[in-house]
Amino acid sequence: MGGKRRRENKQKKKEEKQQVEEQESEDYCFVCKDGGLLIVCDHKECVKAYHLECVGKKESDEDDEDEWICGWHTCLVCKKSSRYQCFCCPNAVCQRCYKDAAFARVRGNKGFCHDCLKLALLGEEGVEVDSDGEKVDFRDRETYEGLFKEYWDIIKEKEGLTLEDLHNADVLIKKGEEYIPRSHKSNPDSLSKNKSNSDSDEYVNKDEDEEEEEEEEEEHEREEIDKGSSDDDAGIHDIVQ
Repeated sequence: MGGKRRRENKQKKKEEKQQVEEQESEDYCFVCKDGGLLIVCDHKECVKAYHLECVGKKESDEDDEDEWICGWHTCLVCKKSSRYQCFCCPNAVCQRCYKDAAFARVRGNKGFCHDCLKLALLGEEGVEVDSDGEKVDFRDRETYEGLFKEYWDIIKEKEGLTLEDLHNADVLIKKGEEYIPRSHKSNPDSLSKNKSNSDSDEYVNKDEDEEEEEEEEEEHEREEIDKGSSDDDAGIHDIVQ
């Protein structure tokens, strides 16, 4: 009976995922930012899409019905479930590894990794040469920078991000700091007001982060249990056949 219920739940999740793919899945690869034949992540309601080759898969994997979870949901440091995700690429980190990665939170659980923040700043400021002296052309769609700029413009409008958000994130990464006051828009006045309350706000934020970390660990344990149950079901199914 338990095995049947789990199979029904799996089928239900598959149907829900198909509905999400039809309605909301992105039309461009989250890695290279180009379009084409894409696969969609199977994690809950994730709509990020990828080229097979951009995630190390082969063309023969296209019809694979096994669940596939993209890197956005895995910490790039410890490989456990992530808590904070980059707006512009699959890079993500968990609460515990946050300080070990060059990452800046901007809004909720979203922010920027160092590389995407650097490109977004260059594109917004119209700079044609990066800090390494390499020429970049955000107008050429044949380059990664050109495709990134198109993607960034979409995300910027969708999330209501500003150049001030980018500068604030850049300061946080350079200082190696973790805390950003929660706000819907960057506002220098509100930031200066928040500064006087930064100590109390930071303690509140740390308490919330500790709760999030506990939830994260519990979710990871549930994932391991569900994975074990699925493997058991598969083994029983093979024996019956």
